[in-house]
Amino acid sequence: LSDEAERSKIANLIGEHLGENNLYVAALNGIVGHHSGVPNGVRISEEYALKKSLIRCVVCTSTLAQGVNLPIKYLIVSSVYQSKQVIKVRDFHNLIGRTARAGKETEGTIILTEDVYKKSKEAYKLNNYKRLLDVDNSEECSSNLLKLVREVDLGENMSLRFDFLKEYINARYSNITEYDEYKKEILACKEQGKEYGEEIFSKMSEIEHILVSLENFILGFVDVEDESFDIIQSTYGYYLANEEEKEELKNIYNLIKSNIASLEVGDRLLYRKSMLGILKMKELSKFIDDNLYEIANSDFDTLINIIANQLKELEVCRIIPKFIDSSYVYELLKMWINGESYIQIWNYSKSVNLLVKWGKKSRDVSLEDIITLCDSDFGYASLTIIQAIIEVLNTKDCSENIQENLSDIIYRIRYGLPNKESVCVYELGFADRIISQKIANEIRTYDCCTKKKTKSAIINNREKLREVLVNYPSYFMDRLEKLR
Repeated sequence: LSDEAERSKIANLIGEHLGENNLYVAALNGIVGHHSGVPNGVRISEEYALKKSLIRCVVCTSTLAQGVNLPIKYLIVSSVYQSKQVIKVRDFHNLIGRTARAGKETEGTIILTEDVYKKSKEAYKLNNYKRLLDVDNSEECSSNLLKLVREVDLGENMSLRFDFLKEYINARYSNITEYDEYKKEILACKEQGKEYGEEIFSKMSEIEHILVSLENFILGFVDVEDESFDIIQSTYGYYLANEEEKEELKNIYNLIKSNIASLEVGDRLLYRKSMLGILKMKELSKFIDDNLYEIANSDFDTLINIIANQLKELEVCRIIPKFIDSSYVYELLKMWINGESYIQIWNYSKSVNLLVKWGKKSRDVSLEDIITLCDSDFGYASLTIIQAIIEVLNTKDCSENIQENLSDIIYRIRYGLPNKESVCVYELGFADRIISQKIANEIRTYDCCTKKKTKSAIINNREKLREVLVNYPSYFMDRLEKLR
């Protein structure tokens, strides 16, 4: 059984982050949930507790079992699906190989819970398991580059013809008006609930991501005179391609290279550093040029508003594009960087009746939406925008105060923390928004402008901080004792 005190401590931290939801109740009963929707501090607390055998049962995505060397004795597999697709054979064997790890357990048991015998119509599930259990069925290695020169697989024996993909890519680099029309049509297919609309949108978003990655890769060689096509020829994707596909890859390379060549020499370095890709960086550079005076004279709150407005246009955001009314992004972002909890941000969202798109309809925003908004859209996607703005402003005649404000925002928005002191505490290993703010509050009278000074303040207040951490997961007390 799970340690009673530890499960209560983990539940306590969950409650402060998310309220007394299902994760909270499960933790009180000794069963912890571990997935991307669980706050970072809770996840690392659970991993620590599992390694120390303080918690005996975890319900998780395959990512935890595959990525962390935990002492798994019983692995219960409830489904062969991973992200709506059947898990790959090699990933399945990696997963089941986590039981009875050397030095952890002498034996392990894998339990497949799906009922695949009683109903004939479930026979395909049994066949899935049989295929997965045979290591000889392991998939061949591939490359994302090849997705740019082949039909787009939509599943269920459906695909988008390559001619469409080729026209789409050509428009992206040669005819921005036509490209925008393609984008509108793809989005409309999804929002109107047309057949395979969701799949088409998802796959074309993946194509966009691959193209941006390829642009950034080529930009990395911007100072190299390379007319010999060596950059692409050196890739694994090119090695795997047939002759026709190699020619198409060369055409895509030439399209991207000609777009880069059209940039001012000084701008190429900015584009390379931004990692946003050519199109987004062009939009952002134009926005900064058109609004330079406003940006250069902005106070902290105005900069937050500018970032919020840019996030509304950023395609890699997962939740913001789904908002029916995106005017609340600014307030939500302010709450996040002021250190308010997920449950507080969710309660505000409900109070203003924030809705998200749901097929052809809409629904109330969920706590899971808020977690994704904060951790992914704010804590991850926004960083590239802010860093790109900083890089562009470095080439302009702007005050150091603006640069300092933006640098401060980067750290606060990454972790969702209200000040530099709490950021320093977080980065010293107390990687939880609740915990880092409580510790920062206890040492607020000390100079904590650097991690070194913050560390010294924590060590000098170790006894007082023990009292703060006693009701929280053991990981944080262990971190406090090990700080030297």
